[in-house]
Amino acid sequence: MKKKWAVFGIVITLMIGYCQVVAQADVGGSFSGGSSSRGGGGSRGGTTTYHSSSSSSAYGRRYGSQTSPVVLFIIAGLMARGFYDRPRNRRNLKKEGRIALAQLRDADPTFKERDLVHTVQEIFINVQEAWSAKDMRLVEDMETPELFRLHQSQLERYRQKKWTPHVKTKRITAVRLVSFSETANEFSIVICLSARVVDYTLSRDGLVVEGEKRKVHRRDYRLRFNRSKKGNQGWRLDDYREWMENEFMCYD
Repeated sequence: MKKKWAVFGIVITLMIGYCQVVAQADVGGSFSGGSSSRGGGGSRGGTTTYHSSSSSSAYGRRYGSQTSPVVLFIIAGLMARGFYDRPRNRRNLKKEGRIALAQLRDADPTFKERDLVHTVQEIFINVQEAWSAKDMRLVEDMETPELFRLHQSQLERYRQKKWTPHVKTKRITAVRLVSFSETANEFSIVICLSARVVDYTLSRDGLVVEGEKRKVHRRDYRLRFNRSKKGNQGWRLDDYREWMENEFMCYD
């Protein structure tokens, strides 16, 4: 019930905002936007204010009141859907995580969740340090051969450009087991690791060519680990990428 009222409140707020925009367009004045097809230039980096003449005000009155309600209701519909889908997605992901944890415990009676979390964090940090040092050989025994070769080839492109990547985790905020699977020869798990990360790249002259030096990003990473059923081999990282928003929704 609270979610329904929250969605209703957002819709009402958008409607009030829309009415204010129409009122401004009716009396003439200024309009805010990223670009304009009628008079003036555009801006991709922020909001540009356009001071309209009487003709451009007429344009706003003529077209703004017709297209704005459509955009308004589309936005309201998407927001409402997000409110209703988010709790359901969280419940589903939590349920899948519990199932994966139970499966892992059944497959490996010696499994300890605390040890797994420690291993995941250690490998994650070490891989980042090796990446920043441009020497993946430091973690060759922590990655599968396929991922190791991929990282080596990616670093080679940086070397050719004489660029140096820098990535450092300020804090790991969560480690979640998402799924578990096994084949005849190995176990495989998918982990979502959430962290606060600084990520940028410097040129040979020390200039920032990618990212920002002081900006701390909040990121979710999709990490897949494999472990052979033979011998006493530990978990090895097999996939490392940022988890896109449409692939995964954070849950508490």
